[in-house]
Amino acid sequence: MVRLKYPSTSRRDLLKTMALAATGASLGAIASKSPAQERLRRSAPSTRDPFHGLKAGVASYSLRGLKLDAVIKGIQRVDLKYASIKDIHLPLASTTEQRRAVAQQFRDAGITPISCGVVTMKNDEADVRNAFEYACDMGVPVMVCSPVLLCCQILDKMFK
Repeated sequence: MVRLKYPSTSRRDLLKTMALAATGASLGAIASKSPAQERLRRSAPSTRDPFHGLKAGVASYSLRGLKLDAVIKGIQRVDLKYASIKDIHLPLASTTEQRRAVAQQFRDAGITPISCGVVTMKNDEADVRNAFEYACDMGVPVMVCSPVLLCCQILDKMFK
């Protein structure tokens, strides 16, 4: 059995190193801000992102008791910019034109359709193809799906 040797550092040495690193980092940040930059920062309008880059949105299923127009107004009311569309608001049996129109309603309201689903897939090639066309017609980059185990061979074909 091989034993690895690690350099021994006392807790005190570690704390000293961390304190020096923190001090150096803060001094660097202070030195890099000129008075002009600071005035500009304070005068600029606040464009803070409350979600720090996270694409926070709403699953339309959460508003399943509402009609599509009320769903869109509800999402706007809470000032979110993304939505996952569930088939309760846009049926899987809809036409290409209907799918594009509903997705455009969201976009016109300032809401980006980011996904659809959960889309259940049967072991049927036409059903799986329709699910993919559903997502493509809406122009969403993500489809959350729940395929039955047997349809994995069909899914393999779809990706080739």
